[in-house]
Amino acid sequence: MKLMFAFWAGVLVAFLPQSQAKEKDNSPLWEKTVVTLEVTRKQYDYLQPWSRRVDQVQKMATIIGAKEILTTADYLADETLLRLQKGGRGRWWRGELLWIDYHANLALVTVRDADFWKNTTAAKLADPTPVHGEVEIARWRNGDLEVRKADINRMVVKRSKLSFVDFAQLDVDSELGGAGWGEAIIRGDRLVGLTSSKEEHSCTVIPSSLFNNVSKRAITNPTGDWVTLHLSGSARITPRISSISNSWTIRTARL
Repeated sequence: MKLMFAFWAGVLVAFLPQSQAKEKDNSPLWEKTVVTLEVTRKQYDYLQPWSRRVDQVQKMATIIGAKEILTTADYLADETLLRLQKGGRGRWWRGELLWIDYHANLALVTVRDADFWKNTTAAKLADPTPVHGEVEIARWRNGDLEVRKADINRMVVKRSKLSFVDFAQLDVDSELGGAGWGEAIIRGDRLVGLTSSKEEHSCTVIPSSLFNNVSKRAITNPTGDWVTLHLSGSARITPRISSISNSWTIRTARL
């Protein structure tokens, strides 16, 4: 009986789905890439303008380049202090806002202290952005990196969370509770997008195709001059939106 049990156990291990193996192998990578961002900001009462209070929010951010951390623009207006934590626990590091675009709901943050960047890894962007299939959502929760399965339903053109502009975004199905705070959407070792909101089981995700020029925009416009950003992203996403992607252009500013 023991020999028979050992035989079938070996068979099950040998035929584990490759997706499970990938999830296990890639967890250490994302532990060095996904960080926690704490935002302290002023919150105003528009009915009583003389009254204001301090609000504090925690959300996720993802390292995408040399001293560049990408997150959503949500709750960064009127920020007074940014702090970042890597590894899910331990020391908090002082952060600085490099660039922000409320229309695209994206922002770049950095940390000046060189010690923060030790043992960190920049994410590789998915190119082209997938429009269907399985993905995963990664976030820090209670000191552990939580990685949960999700499915891309479709690519949709919808209103930006912080603006009047419509652009291509991913509709992702997930049962993960409390999402929509800049969590990384990943597939293997590639960053597919960042969550911007969640209603019931549907997550709205900003696709990786929109991240391609973020670093270049921040570098080439350090003084806060008006810049042009194509919100619809790359025409390689899907042929269905390629005909209109070249005509959507807006003007945004760095603070």
